[in-house]
Amino acid sequence: MEEHDNRPELPLDESQGELFDGPKEMQGELQPTQPKKSTPALEPEIYKKRLRGPLRVLSLPQIAKSAASIQTIFVVRHESPWDTFRKSYDCELGRTFEVASHKVRPSRLVAIRTIRERDIDTTLRLFETIEHPNILSSRDCFVHEASIFAVYDYQDIVISMDNLIACEAYLNEVELAAVLAQVLDGLLYLTSQRIEHPQLTSSNILVSGRGVVKIGALEDCVKILEDKAPQYCRALEVVTMELMQKYEKEDKMAGEDNFQRWPYDCRATQFLLSVASGTFSVR
Repeated sequence: MEEHDNRPELPLDESQGELFDGPKEMQGELQPTQPKKSTPALEPEIYKKRLRGPLRVLSLPQIAKSAASIQTIFVVRHESPWDTFRKSYDCELGRTFEVASHKVRPSRLVAIRTIRERDIDTTLRLFETIEHPNILSSRDCFVHEASIFAVYDYQDIVISMDNLIACEAYLNEVELAAVLAQVLDGLLYLTSQRIEHPQLTSSNILVSGRGVVKIGALEDCVKILEDKAPQYCRALEVVTMELMQKYEKEDKMAGEDNFQRWPYDCRATQFLLSVASGTFSVR
């Protein structure tokens, strides 16, 4: 005799096609729920950088419209550099430089020079037009509170000529020629632009981490009149003596005191004497 199951049939969950054992009003409570997607939070520093401050003019459209590279574009921003950079320490290289890192890209080090009591338009025009491997010229400037903040690559200002002179080691003739040749290249370029540097000293001549000599303090330069020639003989005489023997002679006369290191007939001594006699000219 067959037995019959008299239990009521269980209701079928229509959404899953499976049997659901329980009251129909509870079916919704047992359905699996999808996890809510959370929006990732932006980094606080980046978030502030994107939203803070007035609208800024980006240099990217200028680069895209021209054939120039990023390194040759001259950018002026009318804002404080400390909105973009974070100062690390001061560095004295003839003039005071403030070494800083980028707030967003802290691995990039820059050196910032504050230029005050100069005509802003004239100084910016100099930075924009003067570009030579042996001239320290900024391609990125900030103008804020009547001052110019010139930004340089930190690797361009590692040491000054004063540091070379203070070093106990002496330059040999080849090294001396390499340094002076770069100084002369920079002066010849300035002369070709009808510009003179009236403050050419060893403290204003810098050396990069790659050994490139760069004439600094470009803001001190002045225009050369059409009928005039730049006067560099005395400045070159002093710089050459300092590089050869670490000091300038007390009597202000050209020459050096160690004839064993620098014989009279060597090219370095002959160059020094030609500069001192006035027969040497940068044209």
